[in-house]
Amino acid sequence: PRADSALVLTQTSIDSTGESYYGSSHLFLLLENDPKRPGNGSALSVPLPPEAAKDAQGTVPIVSCSWVSNPTITGTVPFTVISGRMPALASLHHGITG
Repeated sequence: PRADSALVLTQTSIDSTGESYYGSSHLFLLLENDPKRPGNGSALSVPLPPEAAKDAQGTVPIVSCSWVSNPTITGTVPFTVISGRMPALASLHHGITG
């Protein structure tokens, strides 16, 4: 939202093992400035709720992700993730703190 971070959702549409019709998906948070390492950027894999329904390979499909739009937030902007098989779970993440 402020051009200092990005959410990157990667998805594969082919599963070479034949175990999943949907392929796989992963979500990464890219930070221009990592609060834990000042002056350095970082790429973090976003953890998903353990309660989310997994496919046969043990991965959790990611349905959607979005920033929480609130101009008064300082620091890393929180974001939401909808993941898992139906019924999907919604989770709120606050940058590197979870």
